[in-house]
Amino acid sequence: MGLIYRHNDCYFHIIEGKEKDIDNLFSKIKTENIHKDSTVLLNQPITKFTFNDFTTGYNKVEDLNALFGLQEYHDYIVKNNLASKYIFLEIISNLFSVEL
Repeated sequence: MGLIYRHNDCYFHIIEGKEKDIDNLFSKIKTENIHKDSTVLLNQPITKFTFNDFTTGYNKVEDLNALFGLQEYHDYIVKNNLASKYIFLEIISNLFSVEL
């Protein structure tokens, strides 16, 4: 489960699930040529899924309420002053500044 967001040629992906499943998936992702320059912004256990209504298929988000789960990730990254904070904030800024 998770969320994937594309802005130009940059992809932002939140993957949620069992640790073993995520590790296996990310190991595969890193070996594929189309996933160049992958950066892990956060690798942290969670107590509940934030994006359990999303699938790996392509779905256009019609309801912005579906994206409010990003707030939990934002709060955690900012509260803990993680090194990835500025990259995450830039991605979120791009997400919400698209022209309509």
